Amino acid sequence: MSIAVFFQFFILLLIGYMLLSVLRWSIKNGITPTPTSGKTKRKILQSLPPFDSGLIVDLGSGFGSMAFAFADRFPACKVIGYETSPIPYFIAQCRQKLFNRENLQFRRVDFLSLSLADASLVYCYLYSAKMTALEPKLQAELQPNCVVISNTFALPNCKPVKKILLGDIYRSVVYVYRFDAE
Repeated sequence: MSIAVFFQFFILLLIGYMLLSVLRWSIKNGITPTPTSGKTKRKILQSLPPFDSGLIVDLGSGFGSMAFAFADRFPACKVIGYETSPIPYFIAQCRQKLFNRENLQFRRVDFLSLSLADASLVYCYLYSAKMTALEPKLQAELQPNCVVISNTFALPNCKPVKKILLGDIYRSVVYVYRFDAE
């Protein structure tokens, strides 16, 4: 077997492993990693007030596209992306190594197991069942006036302070909430 054939075989095995890993974690998490579109990122970032400091968290950060956008838009803030799926997390970590943002880090942890009490802004692009599980945690832990942005999926029992219509073929909506800790 030549080195070129061996290398091609190795690359195919690696790609197969990565695809199977993403599939496994998509089934486990109930959703595939879905990057936020460029148009959606721009609309979200344009709609936000300036943040001079604070913690921004991206719950289910996937490949890190929105976390990078927050880190660029709010350089004085600390941005943390939380992701459990190993391949998107690995890719986000590689992006961070290549295009370092001093105010950005990624952690491979289930965000339901950690405190969100220090967050000033929470972003999520999850799915309905996870939003339902997340809602009581947000209500119990978030500091007063914390902004919560949910791409596409609403919190079931909360009224948004703003809805951003994306104008795409799916009629997608981004929901903006403000929470007061109880």
